[in-house]
Amino acid sequence: MMLTNHNTIDLYHKEDWPATLKGVVIYTENEYGCASHIASKGVVGDQEPSGRILTHLINQMVFNQSVDFESVGWPYYFYEGYLIVNINKWPSTPIMPLQEAQATWIYCYPPVRDLISFLYEKYGNIGKGLYYMTSTTLHDSLNTDIFAVHSPDELIFYNHKTGHKSWHSPKRSAAGNLTTDLFFAPPSWLFPHLAHEMGVNNCMTVFSGHDPESGDIDEVAALTLFRWLNAFTEKTKNKHAFNRALKDTKKEVDDALAMRADFERVLEKAQQQDAPNMLWG
Repeated sequence: MMLTNHNTIDLYHKEDWPATLKGVVIYTENEYGCASHIASKGVVGDQEPSGRILTHLINQMVFNQSVDFESVGWPYYFYEGYLIVNINKWPSTPIMPLQEAQATWIYCYPPVRDLISFLYEKYGNIGKGLYYMTSTTLHDSLNTDIFAVHSPDELIFYNHKTGHKSWHSPKRSAAGNLTTDLFFAPPSWLFPHLAHEMGVNNCMTVFSGHDPESGDIDEVAALTLFRWLNAFTEKTKNKHAFNRALKDTKKEVDDALAMRADFERVLEKAQQQDAPNMLWG
């Protein structure tokens, strides 16, 4: 495993970085509905990460765990000349009170800046550019007159250079300019925004719509992003690859929910017991 340091980030990689990149796609693993995660796993499949990105500013809750240590850092994949990065850890981002939101910026900004500056210094305009893949999940809890609820089969594109918003629905063979607004989770605007500010020509946030009734897994939104990513990377995977990723992610979600229930039972039991004698540590 090789190590490359760039300001606040460390890049651990099994192989040398390629001389050129066709494009970069970034997404968040833990987004509600798991649409972008399923889409990405459907494309990269069982491929092991090409490397991981670590920073002291992003907390990794994996220490003191025995037998099987969880892998740390943002995993990234070199796939058919493209770079796909999974932002699997991100600080809590409170909006209020204001001073806490400002404090969160201290942890978020440096590693994002340094990853983007590393890519720009090495690859310039990065081929097709930098794309952040996400969904409109956050619209569910906002004013729908301003932030519309989009069907999960729709794709929405936001251009960080021009501010232009467009949408299209492959299912309905319809497309046009978007007249309502978009709400961005912090990483979904920060990565492409900083890339644009540094000089990358094509910086986009790509949204799927979202079905508020879908629960923990939004299959239609995931398939929408899977089809887009297939076309973007020019290496078409079939529906079987998507179905495997969908099945694996459902198991991950079920395991996480079961673990959460176990923790809640332990905490509830602890609250019902007397406090330990401090003399005994």
